[in-house]
Amino acid sequence: MFTKTIIFLTILLMPLVQIELKNNKGEKTRIKNFENYEATVLWFISPECPLCQNYTLTIKKFQEKYKSKIRFIGIVSGKDFTVDDIEKFKREYQIKIEVLYDEEKKLVKHLGASITPEVFVYDKTSKLVYSGRIDNWAYAPGKTRTVITKQELADVLQKLNEGKIVPFHKTQAVGCFIE
Repeated sequence: MFTKTIIFLTILLMPLVQIELKNNKGEKTRIKNFENYEATVLWFISPECPLCQNYTLTIKKFQEKYKSKIRFIGIVSGKDFTVDDIEKFKREYQIKIEVLYDEEKKLVKHLGASITPEVFVYDKTSKLVYSGRIDNWAYAPGKTRTVITKQELADVLQKLNEGKIVPFHKTQAVGCFIE
């Protein structure tokens, strides 16, 4: 309980825009311009994680549905994967997504991210409104449902796209550990 409180206070007190990441050219950058989108989705990915590979189709469908209204940014943590590794992943799964690199895991620590795939959704005021899984297809490591019964990310994006206020909520992501 104490650790969760500290993480939540860190998220509230340190704006996301203060965290420096790198783009695919190795240049320092920050996540900003939230007001230009109904939502910004940070999707923690690993090209070796089977669930990340499987969820590329879901993310592509969201991108097609929401076009320029909702921004999707892939986040690669640590130094295990090169820009070439990520570009190969994007080509192989035919996903067009901006990817930023969190080499020092500052964003991981700031958000308390621990799993790939795990999403963090911000509204246009840069307020965190959701964190956790994309849906409940995977319910435990190596275990999946035949029918998805909860689509948390889809529900949040739909509400934000409709201009509705979304109170913060969190679910437990299932997948590969961020190491």
